[in-house]
Amino acid sequence: MQPETARWLNESRGSFGAAQRRFNDISSMDVTGAAALFMSAEYAVKAVIAEHYGFLPPRFETHRIVNLSHQIGLWSQLPPDLRAHLADIAPIAPNVRRPPPTVSAGRAPRNFAPLDSNVRDPRETTYETVVASSSNAAWQQRLTTAPRFIQPMPVRRFYDAFLGWRAANGWDNMLGDHLPGLFAGAGLTEIASSTEDEIARRGEPEFEAALRIWQRVIETLGSTILAAGFLDAKELAAALDAYTRWGRDHAQGQQMVLRAVEGRA
Repeated sequence: MQPETARWLNESRGSFGAAQRRFNDISSMDVTGAAALFMSAEYAVKAVIAEHYGFLPPRFETHRIVNLSHQIGLWSQLPPDLRAHLADIAPIAPNVRRPPPTVSAGRAPRNFAPLDSNVRDPRETTYETVVASSSNAAWQQRLTTAPRFIQPMPVRRFYDAFLGWRAANGWDNMLGDHLPGLFAGAGLTEIASSTEDEIARRGEPEFEAALRIWQRVIETLGSTILAAGFLDAKELAAALDAYTRWGRDHAQGQQMVLRAVEGRA
């Protein structure tokens, strides 16, 4: 890994950690947390650029992360759900002006003038409005998906193979989110769902044990997923090596997304 790549990845991890802590602290997302989450994605994309060039060329100094991923060939390498995540996170860039739409067809209104960075049109959509337009559930889903950009590519490859293997066996990867509807369909009432996430941070007593959960998944289920044809032996070995080094040298936190659902018969 290039030194510049490591720098960008560390920035990405730091920003994600800040976003996660903000969300946990106030039980919702505000502009501070949203900006940190966006910057985490931007830094991750720029880490890929730095790994290729050894530095960040000036032409890539932009916040348009979807365009960047197309320019460097990253978009085609991402699985569909990560493409969807990147496209979903792109509009929450914190440093983008959102002027009101013009009303004339092909012509600007008479009072049209270029945007002045020092003067804000009161009709512009504020960043606070953009952030507030998403539900807590939507922000939680973004926070759940975001770490996959920070993890090494071989680990992401294993995770995608793991999900594919589960889906092929008919196992619902979103069962916790679907249980309330299943309970209701079975006639249960007074259905309640609660978030029971397990969060571990570097420096805490249980941090290393928490990281070993996914290491054991790779070690114990890897051969089964390989035999099913969802990845090959080289990819499996690369995933275990990358995860071990990432956990030892770079990981700052882990969040296991868990849901508890109760109902009355």
